[in-house]
Amino acid sequence: MISTAKTPHLHKVGNTWELLVDGKPYLILGAELHNSSMSSAHYMDTVWQNLTDMGINTVLGSVTWEDIEPEEGRLAFTSWMRLSQGQ
Repeated sequence: MISTAKTPHLHKVGNTWELLVDGKPYLILGAELHNSSMSSAHYMDTVWQNLTDMGINTVLGSVTWEDIEPEEGRLAFTSWMRLSQGQ
């Protein structure tokens, strides 16, 4: 399936650059999570709500390969999806 949405990109305006998302300027209101925050879905439930309440629209968090592949050859995205979707 081909997406009709435009890829976010940087656009030069005079002497500066702006990030365009869906063709419109996007102001990043960002937050960075502590290294171990993403290891607990229960903990992240309150974090997601706090970030939403603060108007944060961009989050940087870390995920280790061990979170994705807990055993060699067995990929486990279920926990990661729950964490990333705030469920």
